[in-house]
Amino acid sequence: MLQRLAISTWSRIETMSLGENVRSLRHSKGWSQAQLSEYSGIRIQHLSRIEQDQGDLKISTVYKLIDAFGCTANALLMNPTPGTKSGAVLSLIFNRVSELPEEKQEPLFEILDKYCVACEMEQALTQTPRTLYEAAEAVSMSSKQEEG
Repeated sequence: MLQRLAISTWSRIETMSLGENVRSLRHSKGWSQAQLSEYSGIRIQHLSRIEQDQGDLKISTVYKLIDAFGCTANALLMNPTPGTKSGAVLSLIFNRVSELPEEKQEPLFEILDKYCVACEMEQALTQTPRTLYEAAEAVSMSSKQEEG
């Protein structure tokens, strides 16, 4: 079964509440409230109130939810503003990628790395007039400095 991202559109992520985040994470796992109750140790009635955004949560309840979902605090608590949407989406996607087996993660990291190198080369070429070789050298030197 394919997991569905809780944030299928940009506008949706702007308005998600804590209760919606909990419900969305629960649905992405294919769990009922009873199952989440069992995994988290939180009563079903309390989970229902949480998903309806009724009342305040104790920090211990937040930790129980994080443990049950196996997610980051950001994935559970995040209600990003328009200026942080891309970071929020990346955080949630990387959380999902981290759940994949290592052999499934490798190609994704390779693709992202190559894309980042291409963007850095493009930026190096547009900042000052250079040849493609000079831009590649600048990116290579930058990468070596970050590693060292």
